[in-house]
Amino acid sequence: MNNSPISAHNAFYSKKYQQLLESLRNNDMMRNEALQTGSIDNFMSDYQYPYGCWPIILSKPRVAEFTRFNKMLPVLMHKVIRSYFKDDPQGFADYLNTSSFLYHMMAKLDVDSRDLFLRHDMVFSNNEFKLLEVNAGSNIGGWQMDWVIPALQKIWQGYPETQSLNLRTRNVVREIFEKACQSMMRLPRSGVVGNLLLITSTVPNYQRMEQDLTELYEQIKPSALAKGKLIWINNTNDIEVRADGLAYYKDQVMDAVFLNSDMARDIPQHKIMNLAKSYVAGNLVFPDSPFHNILGNKHLLALLHLAAQQAKDPANNKISLTDEELQLIERHIPWTVKLNTPVVTWQGESHALPELLKSHQSQFVIKKSLSMQGLDVLIGKTTSKALWHKAIDEHCHDNDWLVQQYCEPDPVTTCHPDYGLAESSLIWGVFDIGGDYSGAFIRSVLADTQQRVINSANGAVEFLVVEEGEKTHKLVI
Repeated sequence: MNNSPISAHNAFYSKKYQQLLESLRNNDMMRNEALQTGSIDNFMSDYQYPYGCWPIILSKPRVAEFTRFNKMLPVLMHKVIRSYFKDDPQGFADYLNTSSFLYHMMAKLDVDSRDLFLRHDMVFSNNEFKLLEVNAGSNIGGWQMDWVIPALQKIWQGYPETQSLNLRTRNVVREIFEKACQSMMRLPRSGVVGNLLLITSTVPNYQRMEQDLTELYEQIKPSALAKGKLIWINNTNDIEVRADGLAYYKDQVMDAVFLNSDMARDIPQHKIMNLAKSYVAGNLVFPDSPFHNILGNKHLLALLHLAAQQAKDPANNKISLTDEELQLIERHIPWTVKLNTPVVTWQGESHALPELLKSHQSQFVIKKSLSMQGLDVLIGKTTSKALWHKAIDEHCHDNDWLVQQYCEPDPVTTCHPDYGLAESSLIWGVFDIGGDYSGAFIRSVLADTQQRVINSANGAVEFLVVEEGEKTHKLVI
């Protein structure tokens, strides 16, 4: 694969990425670099997923596109929810497959985009990024690559070809902690000291992870929160919200609570709601509240297209979208609809949805909204006709299944740790911390792989995404 041509298409991401690939092609030693376990002196020393040494490099225009999108999307989602379901809590609950109680709470609350932790999973298709789903909350994943950066930079600094590239990296967890501290300092109550409670499951290298993240929190805390502590727990037995509206852990007031764990779904619902009420009262930073996590509801992508369709209807008086908002939906969000929608408009024509899916199988994906790690996803292009038809017939009345237009990932050359330079299909995990672009990582499979659900849990290789730095002659950390 190392003798395969390097497509000029790679230069779309940046000229420096094209330059890096040419260097890798011409230098066997660079191409064969691999991180040794002993070179990673932190909890990532036994990370379960494979990752590559050589990053994807973004140009400033690509970063600017992500930045604009990150600033617009959360605001647009909240606008559409409120406009489309105005005075209709049951319609809200039915469409988004959630509780009408959440509607009543959201009607009284403006969620500050500066408090949001999001990761947008995207593909580039025909040089346009397409949003596949949004992950919301402190458990968005992908930040683990932060702790590989020092070892990767040591490799990059070992070659003149990459020393001259001047690569800028971002530390996602640092940005999360910094934005959390800013959110705590915006709390309207007195007595905020910076106590952040992190609820997490016991993962491999748990104690080392706790040590590494605690050290980072101590480094970045502003002087106003000097007394604050990062407190780790793996159950919620000693958490309570008392009559004063404050969240306590063992008699100590918490200023922020993160549910950084898959166990969040097993936490008693009354505890989640009590923490959410503390957030609403202005007593707590809680990025995993239902008000924040609603942005990770995949049905919102279908709702955005429904709203766009209505906004363009001259007879509509329900919702109004700007040209810029309509453009964002049409350019960056693949056509999405709920699977239980009987009749849809596809490419200007009306169709019964089950028949459309069966006659145009290769153009669609069907997926379950409440699902993770690529489970409950069927890609028409790589699914047998029998299984595809069976899934449609079984789920066409299910309120939690969606249809999404399939977007073929553009082939991109990466340096695979086992195969060297190879054409690959990528899923981009783009971080939106506090309403801004905050870095990204890649999950990659070989372009000719038949298993098309690209996910780390399915064997994809992870790559760091870096940026072109300012015009100096040093690597920017």
